[in-house]
Amino acid sequence: MKTTIVKSLALFGLLGFTLGASAQSVEEVLNKVTQFYKSTSNYSVEMEFSMLRGLSGNKITESYTASMERNGDYLKNEISGTSVFVFPEGQIIMDNNTKKITYSKAVNLANLTATFDMGLFLQHYKKSQLLDKGNHWICEMVTTHRNFSQLPYSKIELHINKEDYSISKQVLYFANLVPFHNKQSKTTEQDYGRMMIQLSHDFDAKVERREMSDFVTVLPNKELRLQAAYNNYQLVKETQHN
Repeated sequence: MKTTIVKSLALFGLLGFTLGASAQSVEEVLNKVTQFYKSTSNYSVEMEFSMLRGLSGNKITESYTASMERNGDYLKNEISGTSVFVFPEGQIIMDNNTKKITYSKAVNLANLTATFDMGLFLQHYKKSQLLDKGNHWICEMVTTHRNFSQLPYSKIELHINKEDYSISKQVLYFANLVPFHNKQSKTTEQDYGRMMIQLSHDFDAKVERREMSDFVTVLPNKELRLQAAYNNYQLVKETQHN
């Protein structure tokens, strides 16, 4: 299930989408969310991932925390012992569980901030509605697509602050049955489930900016060498990053 939580931040392959008249207000609000995160160059976000069994109720079966930080063209994501550092000249993925550091060349920053590109959601979810909840919006999007191998969520809820258009919560409804461990019978049971992600923002945070040279040194022959602090890690070099 931990892998599912990590993947829940990824967005999906492209599908067609046609906006109807009733969806225009949804598109407008989501565009404001996207522009807010793109124009905000410094922030720290604490995220709590909770796996809930069933399509309703509050039965949490697993929970993890994660974080995301941005300082200009520098990004850091951290979840379950894995940290992703994004620099203008490349990317470092440090897995503290397996003691592995993976290096790849320059990554388009837009790929890493795609978590907040709300336009990508609208490419996949044709049925949508915007609910006014006082100080925040709830945007509900339901897919009519049935290829759930590429699109694992049948419904997505976004809770959006009206004041600044930041996201306070996401609820992802899994399209297919997922395994749950029954602690009493010690068996695995299939059921529907939801992933709830609660986000807490700090836009005044002083985000420490790391450098690529903190992790690796580029030798004259273009080979890479880990810094002494990471001598107990295995270095993996990816020649291309998609």
